[in-house]
Amino acid sequence: EAGFQVINIGNADHFDYQLSQVISRVEDPRFAKDVAAMIPGAELLNDPIPDYPAMVTVILGKNFALP
Repeated sequence: EAGFQVINIGNADHFDYQLSQVISRVEDPRFAKDVAAMIPGAELLNDPIPDYPAMVTVILGKNFALP
């Protein structure tokens, strides 16, 4: 709906994330900033991974609530 392409949905490595995280997987964080703006209270992190299949990883934490 917002124009983002989702390529994978799965479970995080654990379920104890207090805050949601939006992680840039490329050097330029502007794409992650656009995603983070849509998730109130999300932490914006930069962890580039060469040849990663996605530009951004989102982990929904305990602070996330649907409107």
